[in-house]
Amino acid sequence: MASSILSTRTRELLLSCFNQNLTLTFRSNARLVGYQIILGIGIGGALQNTIVAIQAEFAGPDREHLIPQTTATIGWSQLLGGIVGLAIAGTVFANGLSKFLPVDLDHGVRVAVRQSVNAVFELPLGQKELVVKVRLLFPG
Repeated sequence: MASSILSTRTRELLLSCFNQNLTLTFRSNARLVGYQIILGIGIGGALQNTIVAIQAEFAGPDREHLIPQTTATIGWSQLLGGIVGLAIAGTVFANGLSKFLPVDLDHGVRVAVRQSVNAVFELPLGQKELVVKVRLLFPG
């Protein structure tokens, strides 16, 4: 049973990783929504498998009282992993964006682009192309 859960989890994680890369190539909102639905299925299935495996492992009458504790520990670990991963990814992205933005951009533009993605939409066409090119080369 553990090997089938592992292989299912591996497939779902691969699906979610592959789909994350697809979201970088979107050109329309409809595609982005479709990719996010597939990503949600991949991640949702991968997160649920660990809880089902823990509940199956502790299903015996002598260890049944441990199911709530282990389920809570798994949920807390997944939440903590997401928080830490998001913090690391955000830091790497912010540092990379600062490093790779063109030097010839005005300082105010560089600051605005680092603070908010909405600033990109307000840039003149020439500057917008430079910033979008950096964003595509360094997706985070």
